[in-house]
Amino acid sequence: MKTTSVESRDPRSDYLLSVITVTFNSRNEIEDFVHSFEQQPLAVQLWLVDNASTDGSADQLERLASQHRWIKVLRNTANVGLAAGNNQPIAQLASTYTAIINPDVVLHPGALSVLVDYLEKNADVVAVAPVNVTPDGVPHSSFHKAWTLAHLLVWRILPGALTQRLYKAFRVYEEQDVLFASGACIVMRTADFQRVGGYDPEYFLTVEDVCDLCIRLRQGDQRKRVVVTPTARITHLRSRSASEVPFITLWNGARGSIYHFHKHGGWVAGLTAYAIVFGSSLLRVLVALPRAAFSARGKASLRNNWQVLRQLLIDNPLFIKIRAR
Repeated sequence: MKTTSVESRDPRSDYLLSVITVTFNSRNEIEDFVHSFEQQPLAVQLWLVDNASTDGSADQLERLASQHRWIKVLRNTANVGLAAGNNQPIAQLASTYTAIINPDVVLHPGALSVLVDYLEKNADVVAVAPVNVTPDGVPHSSFHKAWTLAHLLVWRILPGALTQRLYKAFRVYEEQDVLFASGACIVMRTADFQRVGGYDPEYFLTVEDVCDLCIRLRQGDQRKRVVVTPTARITHLRSRSASEVPFITLWNGARGSIYHFHKHGGWVAGLTAYAIVFGSSLLRVLVALPRAAFSARGKASLRNNWQVLRQLLIDNPLFIKIRAR
């Protein structure tokens, strides 16, 4: 990658856009991610926050930062979670705009410029996101117009492949207002991100972290919008890091969902979410039981889902102190 200074591309600011990316065992994705910034013609400062990777990712990030002065690296000694990791540079952001982008993303040429330009032209839009596509160019689930207990039931009970098939059959990838967009790539004004205090760090690793953020960005003025636009696209590779820690992924997804519905819907919604998550975990245990005798995959599924059930009883997410909305 060439080391030409990207700061000189926009005369209005040293860095028009700050990008925050949290990494965990992202060694296989991070090079392609950083290289995709070569085709983003605007001033960018990239904050790479490593969440105590064990695969040498942190040293890789330091090497990239030594090559490109627009890259800053923050290294955590423990995994603080995705939400808290995204918050770490917040006090140091001096750019007009901030993007949250996952490391398992490849930016299409000019995508960030399109998203920043969209915010500059639409004062009522608090956050904008691109359409996510697979490596073969097929759009996939990257936004939600609603997030209800019915959605939680579908996501928790149905197999993931079937859920994705349903989205593929019925979803339209046109420009539209949404409740929230994928946390894989979302751009907002830095002042708004700082005003709401960033992400709620109780969301360790779950789809609801960005849902909560978008709700709070609009707080006080429901005319404010979150938009997904197909004029910008990213390739979302789907990180392999989560597969290395299946229990952490399953548990924090369950914990985050229950916490979210309790936070935004009260005790009835929280209890219903708890029942859905507990029931789906129990169902997965029962399905895995006969498979566990014949395959390592079945054993792993049984072990991980049993641990989630156990943890739901020991560390009930309904008793997490609700942070200010």
